[in-house]
Amino acid sequence: MIKKPQKTQFAQSFNRIKNMKNDCSTSKYEISHRKSPRGRGYWAFQKYGESDPKNIFFANGTYTEAKKIALAHFKTDIEVLP
Repeated sequence: MIKKPQKTQFAQSFNRIKNMKNDCSTSKYEISHRKSPRGRGYWAFQKYGESDPKNIFFANGTYTEAKKIALAHFKTDIEVLP
């Protein structure tokens, strides 16, 4: 039986990082509205942990559509604003 070569630790870590998907935090929204974001509206997003109001991104549509657009815009973890 032929054994496949083991992947190095670096290659495993690199593949894990490469395949990670960005996420959207909803905690600020849920604290403010006492419910999870859903439905159609005019949504505001920013990079996770950032507080500069100049970097707020707005998207119109359902929450799911707006989140996809915002994730594509920022290409990093984001949060939905209240």
